[in-house]
Amino acid sequence: MVDATPTLADMTTETVSDIVASRIRHIRTSQGMKASTLAGRCSELGMPHLTTATISNIETGRRDADGRRRRTVSVDELLTLAHALNASPVHLLVPPDDDDAPYPVTPKVRIPRKLARWFVRGLESLPGQNWRLFGVEGPADEVVIRDGKSDEWTIGRRSDGERNRHAGR
Repeated sequence: MVDATPTLADMTTETVSDIVASRIRHIRTSQGMKASTLAGRCSELGMPHLTTATISNIETGRRDADGRRRRTVSVDELLTLAHALNASPVHLLVPPDDDDAPYPVTPKVRIPRKLARWFVRGLESLPGQNWRLFGVEGPADEVVIRDGKSDEWTIGRRSDGERNRHAGR
């Protein structure tokens, strides 16, 4: 089991927006794709405002006078970019390497990247969340179960009245 004890994050460190920007650039360049090609794909998918210049602004993380990113990525844009890059949204949000590296879920809470991926996938609640309520908003017929001894997951059908549950808790 991953040590999920949250720690206070340094407010000047990397944000989720910074990570997403870095992941977009990494995935795009690893595919040999130009920013203009990505912009064209985004336009074909219904986001013509994600121009080459906008993608460049997202990837470079230009800051305003207060140190905030001038251009972040909306949830709509994240899904379009993931589609255009042939990537899972979780892999734009959380790097797939270094499972134990800290990930800034909020400005004040950091957790290991592995737990962050589980959280984004809806497989694990975070420290401080009510795990009994965590999966309640999932599909009525879906249940996600972890065996409690390994990282093995089962997605099955939920019986009437049964709520999403995590085995081993």
